[in-house]
Amino acid sequence: LGGAQAIHAVVDRVSDKLIVWKTTFDGDGWWRKVPLRRRQAKSSTILRELFRELWKAVFVEKLRPNGPDASQVVSWLQKSLSGFPENLQSTMFDGELEVAEDLIVLARRGKELATELYHLSDDLPANMDEILNVGKSIASIDRQIDDSTISHEIWRPLLMLTQFGRQNLPSGNLTQQAESTIRLFEQLEKRASWTIDLFRKTIELMEKNIKKKSDWITPPSHKSTRQKPQVKNGTSNGVIPGTNGFSRLRRKRFQGEKVTVIFLMSNYFIQSELAAAYEGLGHRVIRISFENNPEFIHQLLEASVNADLLITINHLGFDQFGELASLLHKIELPYVSWYVDRPGFILLNHEMGDREHAFIFTWERNTMAEISRYGFEHVHFLPLASDTNRFKPGKDEGNGRVRWVANSMVVPSRKWQGLAGIQEGMDSLFDRAVSLQKSGRIESLAALSTAARAQGINIDDWDKQRELTYASAIALTATRELRKELATACFSSDLHIYGDKYWEHLIQNLRYQGEVKYPDGLPGIYRFGIHLNATSFQMPSAVNQRVFDVPLCGGILITDDQEDLQELFDVDAECILYSSTEEAVERINYARNFPSQAHGTMEAAAKRILKEHTYIRRAEDILKVVKREYVGRKAVFQGG
Repeated sequence: LGGAQAIHAVVDRVSDKLIVWKTTFDGDGWWRKVPLRRRQAKSSTILRELFRELWKAVFVEKLRPNGPDASQVVSWLQKSLSGFPENLQSTMFDGELEVAEDLIVLARRGKELATELYHLSDDLPANMDEILNVGKSIASIDRQIDDSTISHEIWRPLLMLTQFGRQNLPSGNLTQQAESTIRLFEQLEKRASWTIDLFRKTIELMEKNIKKKSDWITPPSHKSTRQKPQVKNGTSNGVIPGTNGFSRLRRKRFQGEKVTVIFLMSNYFIQSELAAAYEGLGHRVIRISFENNPEFIHQLLEASVNADLLITINHLGFDQFGELASLLHKIELPYVSWYVDRPGFILLNHEMGDREHAFIFTWERNTMAEISRYGFEHVHFLPLASDTNRFKPGKDEGNGRVRWVANSMVVPSRKWQGLAGIQEGMDSLFDRAVSLQKSGRIESLAALSTAARAQGINIDDWDKQRELTYASAIALTATRELRKELATACFSSDLHIYGDKYWEHLIQNLRYQGEVKYPDGLPGIYRFGIHLNATSFQMPSAVNQRVFDVPLCGGILITDDQEDLQELFDVDAECILYSSTEEAVERINYARNFPSQAHGTMEAAAKRILKEHTYIRRAEDILKVVKREYVGRKAVFQGG
C-alpha cells in the first residue's frame, strides 16, 4: 500500500479513541491539522472553527474584506465531523452570544464617553472636573471588559487586542488619546458584532444541512451535553431549553385576582417605585437584575414558571437582537415596556423579536406613532406619576423661597452637538431649527424639517440615526436657552437654583444651591415654597415628574402650559400655568402676594394626584390593559 493508504488502513483498525492528524494548509494558505477520521462534534470543536474564521477577518483584512464567512466554517465542519448536536443555539452558543452582546453595549457606551472626552478636551482647564469624571467612567468600562477577559477564556485573545491598544495609546495630547480610544471601542464593537453574525449564520447553514441530510451523519444516540430544564415544584434548572423544553415553561397566565410580576431591575428609579406599587396592591413581585448578571436567563426562566407578566422600563434588559423577546414568546409570557425617555435611539438598531406578547406604554403621546412603526400592536399612553411614600408634606427645608430644581442642559447640549457634528453659531440649519423650537413647542424632528425647507437644504438622504442625533441636539440646546432666559427673567424674584454646576457657567451671580440627590433629596426641597418648572423640549406634550411631586409635598408649582395638563388636571382649579417668561414672573408674584389662593390650588391638585396619578394607579392601569388585551385575545383564539 502507498503511504496515505497505509495510514488510513491503520486508522480504520485502531480504537475510536485514537485521533490521527495530518498537517496541511487551507484555501487561504493558513496552516492547519486535518483529522483522518471524522469526529463527533463537541462545542469546543465548533467554537475553535468559528474563532479561526474570526481571526482571519481581524488580522488579515484582505482575506475577509466583508467580515468572517460562515460558509467557510460550515464547509470545513462538514468535511471533518460525523455529526453535531441539534438545537445548536440552545446547547452551545448562548453563553458566547451573551458575552458578545454585553461587549457591544460596553463598546458603544465607551465610544460615547470617549467622544464626550474628545469634545471636552477643547477647553482643558475649564472642563477639568468633567474630564476627570468621564475618565473614571471610561476606566469603569475598561474594568468590565477586563473582567470578561478573565472570565471567558474563549474571548481572551480578542479582548487582549483591546487591552494592548489601550496600553499603547499615543503619548500626545488628550485630544489624540480620546480619538484613539474612540477607534478602540469602534473596533471592539465591530469585532463583537462580527462574532454574533458569524455564529448566527453558521447555525442557520448547519441547520439547513440537517434538514437536507447532506454530508452529515447525525448519530441517533447523540445527546446534548447541556441539560434541558427539569420543571419540578414550580422551578426549573434555568438552562435555556431546547425546542421541546419550552412547553414545560408555558402555562395559563392571569388565573387569579393577584398576579406574579417579574421586574427587570437596574438603577432606574421608576423600576423600584412601580415594583413597590405592585407589592402595595398585594401582588407578588420578583426582581431580577440584568446588569452584569451571568445568571440572568437562568433566574428569568425559573421565575417565569409562576409569573403572569414581565415589566421593564425603556426596554432595559432586552438585547439588540430580539432574543429575549423571542424567548418570552416561546414560553408565552407577556411583557410590558414603559417608555419614560424618547424611544427613538433605544429602538433604532434593535431587532424587535416577537411583538405579539409585547405591551408598550409611553409617557409622551407624540411617540406612539413612532413606536407603532416598529410593528408593535399594543401601544398605549401612560403619563408619569408620583410615589406617595416618598413625596408627602413635612418640614420646609428651603425657608419658603422661590426654587427651581433643573438641569442646565449645558453638557447634554454640547454632547449631542458633538455627536451630530454641529458647531453652534456656525451651522445655520441648526441655529434656525433651535429658534423654531423655542418659538413654538413643536417636535424637534418637525423643527429640523421646517428649518431645512426654509434653508433650501435637502435632508431626504439622511438616515434615521443622523436625524435623531441632530434633532436631539436641537431639543437639548433649545431647552438650555429657554432655561437660561427663564432663570434670567426670574432672577429678581430671588430665584434659587438646584442642579448641575454648569448653571454657574450659564448665568453669572446665580443663587446656586448645589446638586440634589435624586430622588431622595427632592422632598425636602419641594416642601412648601414656590417652585418653577420648565419641561424639556424633548417632551412636546408630556409633563415631567415635578408636576406630580411638588403639590404632594405641599409646595406651590408654577409650570409651563403643557398639552397633557388639560387631560390630567382641571387646569383652572388645580394648576398655576405660564406660557412665556413674562407670565412666569407674574405667576411667581401672584403666589407670593396671594399665598392662600395658591396653596388652595395646590391642595386641589394634590387631591387629584392622590386619586388618579400615583404609581399604584399606574400599576393598576397597566394590569387592566394587559388583562383586557392579552387574556381577551387568548380566549378568542382558544374559543373561550
